[in-house]
Amino acid sequence: MDFLPKEAHKKALYLAFYILIAVFGTYFFFEYALPAVLPFALAFFLAASVQKNAELLARRTGGSKRVFSLILGLAFFAFAALALGLATYKLVFELSELVRGIAGAREELLSHAAAFAERAEALFSRFLPPSVWGGGFSAVLTEGAKSLISALTTKIPAFLGAVFAGVPKIIFFLTATLISCVYFCLDYDKLRTFAAKKTARSSFSPLFHVPGAAFRAAAKYLRAVFLLFLMMYVIFTCGFLLLGVEYACLFAVLAAFVDALPALGSGAVLLPYAVYAFSAGDLRLGIGLCVLWGAASLARQVAEPKIMGGELGVHPLVNLIAVYLGYRFFGAVGLVFMPIAVVIVKNIVQSEECRAQNGGGEM
Repeated sequence: MDFLPKEAHKKALYLAFYILIAVFGTYFFFEYALPAVLPFALAFFLAASVQKNAELLARRTGGSKRVFSLILGLAFFAFAALALGLATYKLVFELSELVRGIAGAREELLSHAAAFAERAEALFSRFLPPSVWGGGFSAVLTEGAKSLISALTTKIPAFLGAVFAGVPKIIFFLTATLISCVYFCLDYDKLRTFAAKKTARSSFSPLFHVPGAAFRAAAKYLRAVFLLFLMMYVIFTCGFLLLGVEYACLFAVLAAFVDALPALGSGAVLLPYAVYAFSAGDLRLGIGLCVLWGAASLARQVAEPKIMGGELGVHPLVNLIAVYLGYRFFGAVGLVFMPIAVVIVKNIVQSEECRAQNGGGEM
């Protein structure tokens, strides 16, 4: 069964159709299917991650691979759950402290914002008269600061309330993941053999190459994004701690998340923070934030081609085009799903070309 015809015009139509299917399929999967299958997917990932180590221990000790797989899987689960729990506790604590700090220093923050706005307006007035750009810049910034402070003091408590209200669901999720991990660890080889036999015997076995390639591509993309996010989070956390920034972990998560968005970058967080530090007279913090932004940008420029290229083999320009088109046609959702769809199509085409070269394209 050939998924791409030899005729050039038909091949273009087929590719367009596959891209459309990949976009809507990816959106449906992450919007509806993933929340339902996530605990089982995580459990399978945990079980698959420890199989090589379990097999190695079984060979060296003469023990049972299933037992070692279960022990390592449960240890991996406990470590991941503990790390996630500590990180969540730290973020919730810092968010609570941030709300109290903003509420207590509201007038001081507004005073700093008003002073900064007046200096900015005076600076603009030196180069352009108010008649050109309209004036009133300080009033706009002051009102924006008031709106931001009001939003933070109302939205963050609502978010924390939603987190605490979701504790029973989180416990249920972790319980399902734990039980599934036990079964996957004990019967991993049997389940894998059973799935391989069913796929090979099916009359539609060639069709399984498409979802298989799609899931592998999506997994590679998400793994690459997660590695970049984790790297930048560590860099920002270390930098903020060295600079003595309050709520270091919270700001590190925010900066790493914004940095993962191709349209923004960490400068959208660090540079405004640096400008605020300069306006408040804290030259050390302002210079340190600028240095941290430069170091983080350099580290990302060095690491991103290696991580993205090693995981996906996609040129950064292609990824940028995918991000732009995704945002242009699908909004914020397209920022995430369109690059994944492009990687999926690329992997499907490559796998089909390899199968055709190896003589596997015929039924």
